[in-house]
Amino acid sequence: MTLVPRNSWQTLEPIIDRALDLPLEDRQRLIDQLTAESPELAADLVSFLEEEARADETGFLDRQAMTSLAGMELGAYRLERPLGEGGMGTVWLARRVDGRFEGTAAVKILNLALLSPRGQERFRREGSVLARLTHPGIARLLDAGVSPSGQPYLVLENVDGRPIDVFAKEQHLPAAGVIRLFLQVLAAVGHAHTNLIVHRDLKPTNILVTDDGVVKLLDFGIAKLLDDESSPDRLAATLDGGQAFTPLYAAPEQVRGEALTTATDVYALGVLLYVLLSGRHPTGESARTPVEAVRALLETEPPRLRLGDLDNILDQALRKSPAARYQSVVAFADDLERYLQRKPVRARPNSVAYRTARFIRRNQAAVITGALVMAGLIGATGFSIGQMREARLQRDDARTQRDRAVYQEERATASSGLMEFLLQSIAPTGKAYTLQELLDLARQHLEVDYRGDPRFQARMMIELADHYFELHDRKRELVLLSRAEEMAHQSKDPETAAYAACRLAKSTADDGDVAGSEQHLARAYHLMDSVDTPVPGPRVQCLRARSSLARLQGQTDTALARAREAVALATTSEDTSSLVYLATVNELARALENDDQVRASLDVTRHVVDVLDRTGRDVTLTMLVERYNTSALLSRMGEKVAAESVMNRVLHLGRGLDPQQRAPTYATILAADLVGDLGRPDSAILAMRAALAETERQGDAPFRARAMGNLVGLLIDRHQMVQARRYLDQLATLVPATSRWRVDMLEAEYQYAMGSRAEGRRHFLDVLRTRGFPGRGRSTAQYATMVQDASLMALGDGDLAAAESLANDVLRIARNEGQDSLQSGTVGYTYYILGRVRRLQGNSSDARNALEASLTPLVNGYGPEHPRTLEVRALLDTLGRAPTVSHQ
Repeated sequence: MTLVPRNSWQTLEPIIDRALDLPLEDRQRLIDQLTAESPELAADLVSFLEEEARADETGFLDRQAMTSLAGMELGAYRLERPLGEGGMGTVWLARRVDGRFEGTAAVKILNLALLSPRGQERFRREGSVLARLTHPGIARLLDAGVSPSGQPYLVLENVDGRPIDVFAKEQHLPAAGVIRLFLQVLAAVGHAHTNLIVHRDLKPTNILVTDDGVVKLLDFGIAKLLDDESSPDRLAATLDGGQAFTPLYAAPEQVRGEALTTATDVYALGVLLYVLLSGRHPTGESARTPVEAVRALLETEPPRLRLGDLDNILDQALRKSPAARYQSVVAFADDLERYLQRKPVRARPNSVAYRTARFIRRNQAAVITGALVMAGLIGATGFSIGQMREARLQRDDARTQRDRAVYQEERATASSGLMEFLLQSIAPTGKAYTLQELLDLARQHLEVDYRGDPRFQARMMIELADHYFELHDRKRELVLLSRAEEMAHQSKDPETAAYAACRLAKSTADDGDVAGSEQHLARAYHLMDSVDTPVPGPRVQCLRARSSLARLQGQTDTALARAREAVALATTSEDTSSLVYLATVNELARALENDDQVRASLDVTRHVVDVLDRTGRDVTLTMLVERYNTSALLSRMGEKVAAESVMNRVLHLGRGLDPQQRAPTYATILAADLVGDLGRPDSAILAMRAALAETERQGDAPFRARAMGNLVGLLIDRHQMVQARRYLDQLATLVPATSRWRVDMLEAEYQYAMGSRAEGRRHFLDVLRTRGFPGRGRSTAQYATMVQDASLMALGDGDLAAAESLANDVLRIARNEGQDSLQSGTVGYTYYILGRVRRLQGNSSDARNALEASLTPLVNGYGPEHPRTLEVRALLDTLGRAPTVSHQ
């Protein structure tokens, strides 16, 4: 009878594996050292080894027993010989025998010992994971089933290759060759992350390379499905198998039992690259036992390899804190590409902030979220440094500026004091504060401890209001801005009062309140006129407000002109890496988008992201918002695959900034939209329902209306008309008059889907005309796709002339927005519509040309396995031409 170990199998298994690989003398030394460090663990190891020896003596695991399954047929495959055995099950070489075609596969059969309900769930989970992964660098799932004896099995692509470290060594690859090979690994892992899957056990034996240098990832059996964490069954499965990992390639958070994210895979990949480049492990080189390896992992910093920028890249991938690493394999790969191209890399040596965070962790102080560190410490401290610099410059300018300079420096010192107070207040508690709680604490501290300095209170309340804005807490934001203006008046500080009034004008314009915004602006300009030599800050904020107000009123040219004025003024008066400056540039991006210059808006937004990244603010709410804007713009441009990739980073960052691991609601709404756009409607409906429930919990009416409208569209697409009707009636009571057109559009789609095709189509076109169609139109992210929907309605009704005309309108709109004809799925699907029109007109040659033109943008925009892409391929096959496609 096998003794039950006192330690978990996940802890014991890697130690057993290492012991079994050692000669007897070395094995005894391992036992001796383990006995000194952990007597119970050593005793369990000895018990297992004794059982193993008795089994060997009786021939329990001899070759005959191992081959007892040879000849068994599982589905269309017959088992031939065992290929290997792992913790989950046995892997067999199998041959297809159903006569449909020849081929071999690897069949993975669950161990009998794991036939508990949780064990079966883990095995089924591997199948569900692999079924979602369609990438040339990942071994494909071919089939799945249950054997006659009740054992689940998976049929996998059989990969003939060698572990990546063996391949690299045999080929004597130089550093550049290693990096190019490693980039294939990053591409495959990135595909898994895009599908919200973390591998969690990346190591050389799970990464094979074929003779022609093609990488194949194996064994997603312990992968974690990030998009189904709330399921009780999923939670049970995670608890049962969630701690399985290989110690030498585990991340610190794995051995500590903390939450695992895509950054966990980044760490394992960093270890792998370090090993490939140096031939040694970054932290466990001298470790003689797994216990020593874990201790080194947590306490030892990897030695630098003296490879220049490669050292910085490895350093960022191997940081102990997940938040300090590359937040995606895309960023990791981008830096490696930069290195190969001899461009500056984004990775930087460990910063003061990072070393401080490590000190806090070692001393078990309060857990402070990355949001606080960046939005609070760096935000306010950045303000302090800026004010100190301004003070020194003003002191040098003229004697008349001396008083102001002294005041600015005093205010900067007080700002640093506020941040110091926050740290001192939370450190003894050991509590993990949310950013909301920290901002509330700062506000209370301001009201009480600085009541004797209303001028400082006013300016810092504006700073705090900016952070409440990032949290989408408009109520507190407006209260603080009003209070700041009141305090500034009390302290006879018209500049700060004007600044607060301009910010109020911007916020009320963003809320759609034209009259309120104009009142705030009038008050702000009156205040600025009362100052002899006004500083640029309030004027910049008022120009931002005027731009936002003009957008609200449909004055696109005015909005763009005011935004450009604001950026020009901020460029001469602000640090161009400051949050104030970047917020001003953000207003320019929004104005460009409103003017249908979407490509230009995307370029500006990417510039903001790049500045945030270069200045160490990659884990901030500001970065989250800008990456969200990037994803939204890519989606509008029809680049859905790229948009989803960015959105995954947004969700990951959002969960990391929230102690309850919740991403912002606006991000989850867009993420659900993208899931639907990418051909997974049922998953999109589930995600949108969850987002809607969150908006209801938060009492967020604008986002509730948005989520409900998007859910109605998804339900109509799936023809779930009863539910669509119920939500559509609710939506009509939620939206303001300025957004009524969205309800009317959905009503038209509902009518059409319910069979009133002529009426629905006419209603749909009427709504389009209210949006300025067929001219330039009133800017909306859905404009091109709405016209495309009208073209599809016409095609469905057999009105080929209207379908063709509307499709050409879509292409015109796409060109005006700057959509890339080789990257936009919107463009690709429009060519598909034109191809169908030509085919129905009897023009097969033009139909083929249009369909072939549609394929590349569909693959790049929507993906090669998207239903629309497959639809085009199928139609091309019926026309007798094999399609070709180039990936851009």
